[in-house]
Amino acid sequence: IPVIISGATYGRLAGMIMRSLNGLQKLDEGLYAFLGAASLLGGSMRMTVSLCVILLELTDNLLMLPLTMLSLLISKTIGDLFN
Repeated sequence: IPVIISGATYGRLAGMIMRSLNGLQKLDEGLYAFLGAASLLGGSMRMTVSLCVILLELTDNLLMLPLTMLSLLISKTIGDLFN
């Protein structure tokens, strides 16, 4: 649970920075929080498919599948490079 919360905080902070830099009012910071939590979990646990299923079951939104898989793939690859 602490990894999900810290990842979501990191993602929301990135979303807030992107919103302030670009001046976009329709930017969804919740999506950034979700992808931040997924990337931090993917980098630390390195279980891509099962983690993707768990996260998508939490949100019940299959439209996030490509973004979630991309963020999990990138975080797992970077985690494997450093360890």
